[in-house]
Amino acid sequence: TVYDLVDWILMEDAAEALEGLQDFETWSGALREMLEKVQANRVLVLNVYRSVSREQVEQYLYKMLDPLLRIFVERLNIPVKEEDKQFIIDFYKYALVGMALEWIRKDMKEDPVRMTERLNVLLHGNLERALRRFRTDRSPADLDD
Repeated sequence: TVYDLVDWILMEDAAEALEGLQDFETWSGALREMLEKVQANRVLVLNVYRSVSREQVEQYLYKMLDPLLRIFVERLNIPVKEEDKQFIIDFYKYALVGMALEWIRKDMKEDPVRMTERLNVLLHGNLERALRRFRTDRSPADLDD
């Protein structure tokens, strides 16, 4: 079906987009690159978003962001239970996908560089802070962090 074809195209693109993203120093740099790749496929993404299924675009973004966020979570090397790690990854993934979908809905007019700079101001250090709050080696004195 057309849905399967679009799904395949988007997932192939997501896999290709992810290839170089783990080399980034910061999640915001990787996110900027991801948004630029989405913008480079603007016509396809907007057509899918408007005519086939917003959900397919959403799944496409989730499939790009989940492993990307995991890379940055693992890099921080903070001892956290796997289910808590996934909970934190999901939180940031849903927030960032929500922002990306709104950006797509508005025809991707905002520059990805500007968008990621704004997100970085908002979220800088929060991923690490969230992981520290869930760490498995906390002492009672750490609970105020």
